[in-house]
Amino acid sequence: MSSWRAFCETVHALALALWLGFVVAAGAYAAAVFPTARAMAPRLPEFERYTGDHAVIVGGRIAQTVFLIADVVQFVCALVAVGTFACVVWLFGGGERRPALYLRGLALSVALACAASLLMVVNPKFVGATNAYWAAARAGDNEAAAAHRQVARETHPYATTLMSLAAGSVALALGAGVWSLARTRDRERGA
Repeated sequence: MSSWRAFCETVHALALALWLGFVVAAGAYAAAVFPTARAMAPRLPEFERYTGDHAVIVGGRIAQTVFLIADVVQFVCALVAVGTFACVVWLFGGGERRPALYLRGLALSVALACAASLLMVVNPKFVGATNAYWAAARAGDNEAAAAHRQVARETHPYATTLMSLAAGSVALALGAGVWSLARTRDRERGA
């Protein structure tokens, strides 16, 4: 294997690993922060006229920052993963492990479609509804806050599904890439 191909494969694997790690970590964070916030039963002075659950606001405000960071990392890692995969395929011919190469391409395509849908379709609606919910809650408009929170609740399952599919697809692409590299290495050694 040439040094440039090894470089591209290494950067590709690192981009996929970071992508997967940030998506899983963001989901794990959200799963932990909301129960913790509820157990603390906070009351926020800034939202004193809001009669709803202040723990949802606490957890949501913190989680929104975590997911923004995860989204930025996803975007960058997706660009790097696609770019390095394209280099491996077009510049270096992809190697002899064609089934693994096709699986990597398919998994990367699904992950990219999920990330794009999340970043360009679902998140803007979810973040917009969440911000409107917080603004209404801050103003003490409990009825409007409930309506905006409901929109965010209805959008949340789409975000969760897309993140789960992206994580699974990235893990599959990463696994197929590592498998392909290990098999290439075995053939080069004559094993």
